[in-house]
Amino acid sequence: MAVTIRDNDPWVHAHPDEWRAARLGRPGRPPKPEARVPPPPPLGVRVTDSLRSPLRDETLPRGAAPWLRPERVEVWSGTEWLESAPALTALNKRSLYLPAAWPDEIDDRTGVTGRLRVTYPAGPASLSAATQRVLTARATVGGAWLVDGQPVTAYPLGPHAPGGKRPPRGVHPWAIVTTLVSAPSEGITFELDTRGSRISQLLLALSGAP
Repeated sequence: MAVTIRDNDPWVHAHPDEWRAARLGRPGRPPKPEARVPPPPPLGVRVTDSLRSPLRDETLPRGAAPWLRPERVEVWSGTEWLESAPALTALNKRSLYLPAAWPDEIDDRTGVTGRLRVTYPAGPASLSAATQRVLTARATVGGAWLVDGQPVTAYPLGPHAPGGKRPPRGVHPWAIVTTLVSAPSEGITFELDTRGSRISQLLLALSGAP
């Protein structure tokens, strides 16, 4: 388990309670990068990520991110599974990985809901030890999600992670700890029931649950 410390961007990371505590109003639009000067505490702090992380950040080539992107998505029609290119496009979005300086491809205007069957490719051959699989998602808050018919634990990430508060309406990042155990070097297909949530990105982590 590693703890990554990153510079805090109040416009992106700060919870509304922090803005109120600082007696400041959050701007309606993000300021230009050169104008993003952290205000005084409590907003002028640093943000930590205590999920499993690399021990050190390094530039990564494309295709070497710490997540796998889905290669096939099927949607349950009520009578049969149908492969869906729009659903694949909605979930198969690359995340911004800061050391690699990739452009962010996330667009939360496209998403999918309902019962899905999602297939991921095999990861690096060196990751051959079986581990509990973890998904990272961007989704609205709905009911308790099911993976292969089993309930999973979803942890909110970002500014709503501290204290385990239920995020407000809108799309938020999540870490979904499943009951699936397999080697990251193997491909995997599982069934997901979103239970009312709308998912706009779904990636499979190469690391396992802590």
